[in-house]
Amino acid sequence: WKQHREKVFRGNIYPVGAEPDGKNWTGFVSRIEAERTVYLLVFRELNDRQTAEIVLQEGVGGRGSVELLAGEGDAVLEDGVVRVTIPSPLRFFFGKCGNIS
Repeated sequence: WKQHREKVFRGNIYPVGAEPDGKNWTGFVSRIEAERTVYLLVFRELNDRQTAEIVLQEGVGGRGSVELLAGEGDAVLEDGVVRVTIPSPLRFFFGKCGNIS
């Protein structure tokens, strides 16, 4: 993550998912409008759901896969919603998606 740190903090950062309570899906998004890029950090807390839909900030669109940078799982962006799959509880997904609108 350190090689991406500067870019992540250059973007507009906002929370996504539910409020952390030990049983939710929660995280942060960094949107870098000038580069049409989104960084996504999602945490799967202790729950039975392998997949969650994370709604991005209004106005974020586009389609495509999200490149896994650290953690585990996979994610796909479709029309402002990222579908994230993390196979095991208490894990995270850190990824990057370009060509957003």
